[in-house]
Amino acid sequence: MQNSDPSYASEYNREKLLTKVISVLPLLKSRQGTKLATTVLQLFYLAKAADVPLWVKCTVITALGYFIVVPDAIPDVTPVVGFVDDLGVLASALAAVAPYISPTIKKRVEETLISLKLRTRSKTTDVPIM
Repeated sequence: MQNSDPSYASEYNREKLLTKVISVLPLLKSRQGTKLATTVLQLFYLAKAADVPLWVKCTVITALGYFIVVPDAIPDVTPVVGFVDDLGVLASALAAVAPYISPTIKKRVEETLISLKLRTRSKTTDVPIM
């Protein structure tokens, strides 16, 4: 996940990703917001995994970069509609790399959702994705 451009590297980190996820949730219905958070976190943890092909990491980093970076095709300040393009990019990336999402990644996502209070421990880890 390292990049030779230090300015981009400073934009792409766990804190900024979680800040973006949390900022989006009020704009979406609860279930949709949780699906979005689940997808983003699955992609994030997949990008950090050591045992995945380079093309998977590139696909994931590109999709998450599009989600994090403010200027995009439809401005995110437009409620709900502003995230349609982000959701499309994330869903496409997830469809391409889904076979690489391991049970370990799913567990880490679940733990993160619990820590963000988006899920309780009694819920299942198998959340339908976009």
